[in-house]
Amino acid sequence: MSETNSAQLKAIQTKLQNLVACVVAKAAQDPAFAHELEEVLLSDSLKKKLASTSAKSKKHVLSPVTVLHGKGESGLRAELETLTDDELRRVVREEGLFKGRELKSISRVDLLTEIISSAQRRLTQGEAFLKNS
Repeated sequence: MSETNSAQLKAIQTKLQNLVACVVAKAAQDPAFAHELEEVLLSDSLKKKLASTSAKSKKHVLSPVTVLHGKGESGLRAELETLTDDELRRVVREEGLFKGRELKSISRVDLLTEIISSAQRRLTQGEAFLKNS
């Protein structure tokens, strides 16, 4: 191998190491990105086995604001109580709550409380502009 090829290979190796370090750092900070990265890196045979469950996971669980508007806080709480912890985490991800935090470490009660309070804030957002002076 010539000296030029060796230098080029070393440069490529350094760039790839920097790329991997960057991706790992992003995955450590962003759980959603880490999940996407994990899916991309799964083998094809495992992807085939998981295909049926991934189709279910893409389905929107529920819209907290819509339920709160239609059924009130008690109705929203009742709907959320029927969901599993994983489904609650999916609602939190879909709604963009707890950004940058690991969802598995958050208790079920805290998930419920945050979903409900966030839905209430979003439902009443802009209400001050509608009130007559």
